[in-house]
Amino acid sequence: MTQKPNGRRLTGVFACGIAIGLADLVPGVSGGTLALITGIYGRLIKALNLCASPTVWLFLFKGQLRVMWRAIDGTFLLVLFSGAVVAIVTAATPLRHLLINQSIALLSFFCGLTFVAALRILYKLRPFNLLLILCVLGGMGTAMLVVFAPTATLQNAPPLSGYFLAGMLALCAMILPGISGSFVLLLIGVYPFLIDAVHELNFAVLLSFASGGLLGLALFAKLLRKLLVHLYLPVMAVLASFMLGVLPKLWPWKEQTGDIRQILQIAVWPTELPEPQYLLAGACFVFGILAVLGIEYWANYFSSPQVR
Repeated sequence: MTQKPNGRRLTGVFACGIAIGLADLVPGVSGGTLALITGIYGRLIKALNLCASPTVWLFLFKGQLRVMWRAIDGTFLLVLFSGAVVAIVTAATPLRHLLINQSIALLSFFCGLTFVAALRILYKLRPFNLLLILCVLGGMGTAMLVVFAPTATLQNAPPLSGYFLAGMLALCAMILPGISGSFVLLLIGVYPFLIDAVHELNFAVLLSFASGGLLGLALFAKLLRKLLVHLYLPVMAVLASFMLGVLPKLWPWKEQTGDIRQILQIAVWPTELPEPQYLLAGACFVFGILAVLGIEYWANYFSSPQVR
């Protein structure tokens, strides 16, 4: 059982939620990556798994709301997802602007963050054996197949049922480090329409997407929880390798057309751009590395062994 939450710990959880929400807005960056860096990944998967447990929901039908809330780690989930929602609602428009106008800086930062985070996780799994090496290679290969898969192009916005299904897929990916929810949305062609819905506060679309996402999240968390309990080291090796395999998606130099879909998809050599901004890219890459180290230190300050 976790300790009774205090203000400092809940502040840390809320900040983790903000970081997860920001990461999931950028295709190729997963909120699961930030959850791993901040040390809350295991607790998150456990809590989501319990949310899908029929036994826990029996407490609701018996009117034992307080018992149910404690069983699903409700305060943790509420504070975490509140932070994510605040980040998504407030940062969708600024991040869209940065992707269009400062994509080299933004993608370089997340490239450095993802690369070092993956290496840090793999470092903690040593010593490596043949199984872990195969898991790393298989995870990287799978992620790269997803990265280079052809993307769908939708001329018109999908119906509400389409956003529901998109939410199921995207939020499952959200808890997988490396495979971001926004990247899945990009693959199926929904990402630009959903960003517009957030910008316009289209609540019908957002509720349909969130409903599908919560269902998919609960079902997938059950599977992932069982894998983490019984095959922790191989699963962590695969998750970290997903982060390495998705790095080509974060290649900073993209075709600068002003169209967010092309900027997110069409990679070019730096020499093909009039202003490749090498120094800016390098500085932001290093800043991403330092951010990982800072987040780890900050997570240790705000957390305790009981909350990880």
